[in-house]
Amino acid sequence: HTVALDAHGARRRLDAASQRRAEARGRSFGEALPLTNVSIAEAGEWETLHDGSRLWRLVLSCPGASSVHFFSDAFELLPGDRLYVHGGGRVGTRGAYSEANNAPHRTFASPPMPGDELHLEL
Repeated sequence: HTVALDAHGARRRLDAASQRRAEARGRSFGEALPLTNVSIAEAGEWETLHDGSRLWRLVLSCPGASSVHFFSDAFELLPGDRLYVHGGGRVGTRGAYSEANNAPHRTFASPPMPGDELHLEL
């Protein structure tokens, strides 16, 4: 299952002056695109593996983006959970994130992944 985000609309909304300042420093970063009411129960796809375990996958697609990352302010992994994050074509795989990565304030941010897709696997 893929959730499509509007990178072009976000890019148009960026303040031109801050964009020029970022480019002058040799880097540019886009705008946060909110995903509200997206949960494991409502988004993504579940697959039952040969050993009977279950795998959840979600792709965040942001056409035209040079990189994509994921931020959550309601993040909690349960014992035994393993989260992997990667770009399209499995570029830059990070993880496994586990309950040891749970923060007291329940936030989590993945590193930016190159390309215009971010894959989450749990």
